[in-house]
Amino acid sequence: MLRCMICDNAIRYRVLTPCDHSDLCLQCYLRAVICYNNHSCVVCTKEYSSYPIATTNLSPGITYKSAESKSKLLQLNEFHLLYSDAAVLNEIMNYMSFRCSFCKTKFSVFTNPNQLTTTATNLPQNLNNRINNAQNEFSNHLKNIHHQCACFICLNSHRFLPCEAISYSQRDFKLHKSEMHKKCPCCPFVGFDAHELEIHMNDIHVRCDICLQLYNKVLWFKNETELLDHYKKDHYICYHPQCIDSLIAFPTQLELLQHLTRVHH
Repeated sequence: MLRCMICDNAIRYRVLTPCDHSDLCLQCYLRAVICYNNHSCVVCTKEYSSYPIATTNLSPGITYKSAESKSKLLQLNEFHLLYSDAAVLNEIMNYMSFRCSFCKTKFSVFTNPNQLTTTATNLPQNLNNRINNAQNEFSNHLKNIHHQCACFICLNSHRFLPCEAISYSQRDFKLHKSEMHKKCPCCPFVGFDAHELEIHMNDIHVRCDICLQLYNKVLWFKNETELLDHYKKDHYICYHPQCIDSLIAFPTQLELLQHLTRVHH
């Protein structure tokens, strides 16, 4: 049985790449392209020289060139993909559909396979708009019909295909949110993971480097005004006009006096 080199699941629809590192399932390929805008091989890291081919042929001996020469291939520009079997379109339709786990209702990004083959003027925006519309329908359905919810932190992270969206009961969602996502200590922002939260903290908030240096203690503040209040309370601020706007502060009074003598004498 042929297994995908990324997810290790049995391959039903295979993606043949120009570099022939082709033990790749269609779902993992689509996730890389749609969610991560990644058009490179996961093995050799080379950017694909041409569109990969989606096929139901699982023969170990098949290569990209042999598949390219044997079949009349059609092109899917939105997915950077070639195909010859119409079953591939139906499989993509399944991957591009949100599913309610309570009643199994589907909310498809594309209403019929013909929309997959239609060339759009602005491909990424067109696809993103379709995904957002289906996502809103899915979320409204969960809320209004089942009084349940989806995790918008996961949905808006652009790390998952629509078919991978999960329906939660209110209790399960609270548990999921507390275990999987990280809340900012300074504002309502919730990051998808620790890395996303770290980026947010460094971009939006400020940290006391004196506390980090002295006590190996990480203290974050919402803005510079709050950091200044902390400096006034726990450290020694230089109130000279040249320094006050730059939030210059010191761990000890001696260091402040040395600074005043050296810089503002």
